[in-house]
Amino acid sequence: MLSLRTDPEYCQRLISASKQGADERDPWPHVEQQIHDAFIPDADERLSDAFHATPWEERLGLLDALEDARLKQLGRRLVFLERPDVLPDHVRQKMTIALAKRLIDGDAREPGCACNERFKKQTT
Repeated sequence: MLSLRTDPEYCQRLISASKQGADERDPWPHVEQQIHDAFIPDADERLSDAFHATPWEERLGLLDALEDARLKQLGRRLVFLERPDVLPDHVRQKMTIALAKRLIDGDAREPGCACNERFKKQTT
């Protein structure tokens, strides 16, 4: 029987197959689905801790220092959901429209679209 510990060639074939499969996949459209695509840089982990300990009014400045685009997007969304009043008007408006569009037009199987099918049933 093949074993990862005793057969380095088998291990290498599995790694190659895994990488090849990941490269062929289309990128996920939503940040919730992308979060496990790569590790978060150590510096961003420290900034994430600071983000959660900082007053809402100062959190947007910390987001600019993050390297990981996924964390920036999730951080902006968190500010939008918890304290939309600290966002610039144009950012808040853009995020409101994006959220409404995702809830109404999105696939109910996608994250954040669970109400879509229920909404369609109530309106028909």
